[in-house]
Amino acid sequence: MNQPIKRPGRRILLTAITLPAVLAYLISVAGWYLSPEVSWILPLFSVGFAYGWLFLFMLLWPWFKTHKRVAYALVLLLLTGAPPAAVTFSVGWQKDFLEKRQNNALRIMQWNSNSLPGYDIGWTNNPHLFKRKAAADFIHRYQPDILCIQDFSDIVDRRMYSNITLMTDTLEYPHAHLAKFGFTLNKYGKVSNYIGIFSKQPPVTKGIHWYSSYAFPEAIVWADFLLNGRLVRVVSTHFQSMHFFSHTQFANVVLPYWQKPDSAIIMNPGILFKLRHFQQRHLLQAKELRRFLDTCSVPVILGADLNTVPANYVYRIVKGELNDGFPGSKTGLGATYNYLAPNLRIDYLLNDKKLTPQVWKHHENGFFDHDHLMADYQWIQND
Repeated sequence: MNQPIKRPGRRILLTAITLPAVLAYLISVAGWYLSPEVSWILPLFSVGFAYGWLFLFMLLWPWFKTHKRVAYALVLLLLTGAPPAAVTFSVGWQKDFLEKRQNNALRIMQWNSNSLPGYDIGWTNNPHLFKRKAAADFIHRYQPDILCIQDFSDIVDRRMYSNITLMTDTLEYPHAHLAKFGFTLNKYGKVSNYIGIFSKQPPVTKGIHWYSSYAFPEAIVWADFLLNGRLVRVVSTHFQSMHFFSHTQFANVVLPYWQKPDSAIIMNPGILFKLRHFQQRHLLQAKELRRFLDTCSVPVILGADLNTVPANYVYRIVKGELNDGFPGSKTGLGATYNYLAPNLRIDYLLNDKKLTPQVWKHHENGFFDHDHLMADYQWIQND
C-alpha cells in the first residue's frame, strides 16, 4: 500500500497563515463579548470580524486535508463567533417591496438623511438638488407611515428650499416630532439640526429623552402610534459621528457650538485616536438607550444610526431581545454606509418580538451617504 506523501512545506505555510489569522479573529470575537472598557482595540477589530470569520472558514478544507485536529479546532473557534455571525451575515432572497402596504401593517422607514442637502434654490445644477428630489420621489412612491430620521437639517431663508416644509407639506407628513440639538451659522443663514420622527398619523403620545451627558447633543425621540387598535412605540436615535475627516471639513470655518467641547478630538487627523475616543461615547449612549428601552411599557420599533457594526458589544447591548430584520432579508453583509469599507452596516431597524416584519428591505439607492431601511410591521397572530 502506498503511504501518503508528506508535505511539511504545505503545513508550515498553512501554519504561518493560520496563526495570525486566529489571533486577529479572537480579538474581533472578543469585541462582541467584552466591553470597550476592557480595551479600545476590541471594537476596532470587530469591524473586521466578517472577514476574519470567512477567512477561517476558508482554511477549514486545507486543514482537513493536512491535519484534521487543527480543522476541528477551527470549527470550535468558528462556533464561538456564531452569535455575531448570525447578525453580521445574511443568506436569503431579497423580496420585492410593494408600493402599497396591506391595511393591517405599519410601514416604517429608517434614514440618516445627511442633512438632506440640495436646498439652494439659486444653484440649479447642484447635484444634491437632484438627489434630494430622487429621495422625495422615493418617499412619495412607497408612502411609509412613519419616518425615523437622523442628521436632518433645515434652513430658514427665502433662497432655500425648506426641508421641514418638504416633509410636512409636499410629502404629507404633517406630524413632525423633532429634537433640535444645535445649529450652525453659514453664508445662507441659520442651519438647525434635528433627530426625529415624521408621521402621517398623529401620535397618541410622544416625548424626547436627552442623553444625560453634556457631551451628547443627540437625543432619543419616541412616539406611540396605534397599529390595529394597539399601541406601538417608535423610537429614533443617533450615536455620535466619529468625525474622521472633520479636520479638513472645518479647516476654514468655526466649529458649531455643540461640537466645541470635542474640538481637540474633531480637529485631530488621527483616525485611531478618534476611534478610541468615540467608542467609549457609544458605549455610554448604548447603556442609556438600553435603560430607556427597558422602561418602555409598549412594544418598540427602533430606527437608529448606531455608528457601529453588528459584531460590536455596543450593538449587542442595544439589540437586547429585539429582532433585527436584516438576517434572511438578502444575501451579503448589508452595508448601509457607502464609504470607508464595504461591510459597514451601521443603520438598524429593530423590533419587539410581539411584532413581525411582513417584508423587511435594505434599499440600496443611497441618495447621499447612507442607505435606508423599510419594513411593514404586523402584530404576531394570537399574541
